[in-house]
Amino acid sequence: MISHAINKKVNIPIAVLMGANLAPEVADEKFCETTIGASSQENGNLLRDIIQTDYFRVVVVNDVEAVEMCGALKVKHLLLNIWAAESLNILI
Repeated sequence: MISHAINKKVNIPIAVLMGANLAPEVADEKFCETTIGASSQENGNLLRDIIQTDYFRVVVVNDVEAVEMCGALKVKHLLLNIWAAESLNILI
């Protein structure tokens, strides 16, 4: 896990963020959701309070690894779908 490598290097608490949102959607203030994984609920809540808005909902969980893994799997799934679409010549 990259969060573990970063934590070992800088020796500070690490939190990860993963969400089903895109930057243009956030910029256009469309409703989006994200999850922060933090080993410290206090740190997670602080980060939530900094970035949460009426249209950007933030959920805090204490499982950093699960949030990081879900984010990595989401990217892998996206890349596999793009590869499959290109292979079948069905990209729009």
